[in-house]
Amino acid sequence: MNSAGFINLGIEPEVSARAYTVPLGGASGTEVPIISTRKAAAKITIKDAYTLAIGGLIESTDTKETAKCPCWGISQDWVVYSAQTPILW
Repeated sequence: MNSAGFINLGIEPEVSARAYTVPLGGASGTEVPIISTRKAAAKITIKDAYTLAIGGLIESTDTKETAKCPCWGISQDWVVYSAQTPILW
């Protein structure tokens, strides 16, 4: 904090999520997850006792799964969720 009551901040929010998987090979069927990362960086000066809100890094996801009935082998695609998650710091 300086003599005028201001604080200097360095903020670097980050959002990471599994993007997809890549087969590693071999008989075990092991897969390696690939991680996608989004970052933002800001240097801020704010007066002491003030509130700071940073908006951004919004994530929108759609995920599909395939479910099969073990007896009949019938498959159906299901949308599990569709979400938009704002990340606020």
